Amino acid sequence: MTYITHELQREYANDPELAENLKILRDQVSNCKQMRSNMLSSSGSDRAEGGAGLPVEVYLSGLLDKWQLLRPGTRVAVHWNGPQPAPSMMTEKPSARRS
Repeated sequence: MTYITHELQREYANDPELAENLKILRDQVSNCKQMRSNMLSSSGSDRAEGGAGLPVEVYLSGLLDKWQLLRPGTRVAVHWNGPQPAPSMMTEKPSARRS
């Protein structure tokens, strides 16, 4: 899928609307590949092993970014409410964090 969308982007570079839609599709494919890789790398292992603490709002913001990538036309308003600094949680892979 990555290769096909890349080739279509090159072929239809003169159509900005289609090129933008193909870019969104490539981003979605990339996100799915990353999620699949994360699931495969953590399967069968202790979830806390090699993990790191991450503030809850940072984790949720990253999760929301990924969700919106799959739904580019959706608008979301977020309001964080609670104790500051926010509590931390364990994440599976430090490299998967967004800051």
